[in-house]
Amino acid sequence: DRGIDLYQFFFGIKLMADEQAIVKIGDETFSILELPPSGTQIVLQQRDLLLGSVDLQTLVSDLGRVGNFVRIAYNGVAGYTELQIEIRKIGYDVTKLCDKSAVTVAKFKQASGSILGDLQGTYQFLIDGLEDMALETLHAVADVAKDMATAAEQLHNDFDEESKQVEVALKNTMTTKGSEEHRKKKLEDDARDFEIDKTKASKQQNAAEEDYRLYEERYREAESKEEAHQAKATSIFKSLANAFVAPVTGGRKVFDTDADLANAQNARQEKLQHLAEMKKQREVRSKALQDIAEFTKRIQNCKDDSKLADVAIGALHKAMGGLQNLSAIMMKAALFWKQMQVHCEQLAKEKMQKMITTAMKRPEKDRLRVWTSNGFKTQAIKYYAQWVALDDVCAIYMGRIKETQKDLYSYLTENPTLQQARMKVRELAEVFGKELETEQKAISDKAFAAEEEMKKLSGK
Repeated sequence: DRGIDLYQFFFGIKLMADEQAIVKIGDETFSILELPPSGTQIVLQQRDLLLGSVDLQTLVSDLGRVGNFVRIAYNGVAGYTELQIEIRKIGYDVTKLCDKSAVTVAKFKQASGSILGDLQGTYQFLIDGLEDMALETLHAVADVAKDMATAAEQLHNDFDEESKQVEVALKNTMTTKGSEEHRKKKLEDDARDFEIDKTKASKQQNAAEEDYRLYEERYREAESKEEAHQAKATSIFKSLANAFVAPVTGGRKVFDTDADLANAQNARQEKLQHLAEMKKQREVRSKALQDIAEFTKRIQNCKDDSKLADVAIGALHKAMGGLQNLSAIMMKAALFWKQMQVHCEQLAKEKMQKMITTAMKRPEKDRLRVWTSNGFKTQAIKYYAQWVALDDVCAIYMGRIKETQKDLYSYLTENPTLQQARMKVRELAEVFGKELETEQKAISDKAFAAEEEMKKLSGK
């Protein structure tokens, strides 16, 4: 019976201690001897305070796309060596930065997990009158929080600096795109000029062919005249008649064959003139044909180069989109780590330590009243909740950054040809376009659902 009485006595003391540890905050009830669960309102509130304007789900989703945004940018500037070198360096820097943030957030997660375990025993130290032990624990926690704040600040600065480097690459890409657009316009202008020159050459060819036919016709006419005069001059009848009458006429000829020979000679000269003109027109026509062939080739080259320039402009435009998205993600990440810095600085402020130090100046009986007061327990639960919120955020960030690391290392091993790069950038841009459409629809659906809920609540 005595054993039962002792058990009931100690059980009663424990029950009283447990009841003293209970505190109600809002609609939720907590024990200061236990950590507040992740899904409770107080932890969610602390998580919102930690993140501020940073949407964690959007950030981790964007971080998952970092590798592909770098891919789009790199493949988009294929053929522009200086830009590729610049963006390749960004790829390396971003990879190292993601590695660093992964290591840092893993350390944060490990530290927060350890600290949460230590914090659970802190209140028991106070109840047991071991205030020095509680203070020592809280001072150690504050020191860790200060180191975490410093690490977060460094990552904020690193991501901020990287966003500036991405902006420089974006500016250079835009400049190159402008040059390509100017080159394309010049090619199009040149093609139009060559078309005009080709038309002129074609007209010259047609005129030369027409003149050639004219002179050829005249040549045939002159040839006919020459043959007729030559035939008259060499007629056997005329030769016999002149030979027969020559003794009687004292050498005079009945038929004047010399005139026929002269006419035949004139016709031959006329033929030569027409042949010369025909040669000249053949040369004009040959030159015109060469010009037409040359202008046709130049026009085709301009069109081909213009198409290549058009492809390059499209690829550069997609590269700009990749860099713009990458820059935005870097700025979001920088803001995230700034929020982490501020949160850790809050954890290092030693507000709880000051409350304990002040209470320790009171008599022991009064100190116990402080430890069991709702005000002190509420402050302690909120402090616990800040660490739980930090632990939750680190877990979410870690899960995504690991996938981002894998993707970035995969990108660093890629070495596409110009043709493969141009094809890849189109494929990636198309995939991202569909993803963004899906996300935009999801956002619209959420907004619509929220509006409908507000209407129901307002009775409209």
